[in-house]
Amino acid sequence: MVAFAQSQDGQPAHPAARAAMKACQPDRQALCKDEQPGGGRILACLKAHEDKLSPDCKAALATLPAKGQAPQNQ
Repeated sequence: MVAFAQSQDGQPAHPAARAAMKACQPDRQALCKDEQPGGGRILACLKAHEDKLSPDCKAALATLPAKGQAPQNQ
């Protein structure tokens, strides 16, 4: 499972997480609008609806590091 670690401004700290949140915004609004942010609930909701996600959202989620893994240096 992937988590969106947040920076002090409340946005995801990892660049890939920020990109995923942007790419998945329409999917989140359509599929997970009633989920409260925090604790990985939105990500879990998106994963639960993986078969309905847009190609952009699926691709963005695939770039996220797994929970507990350090981001890869690029």
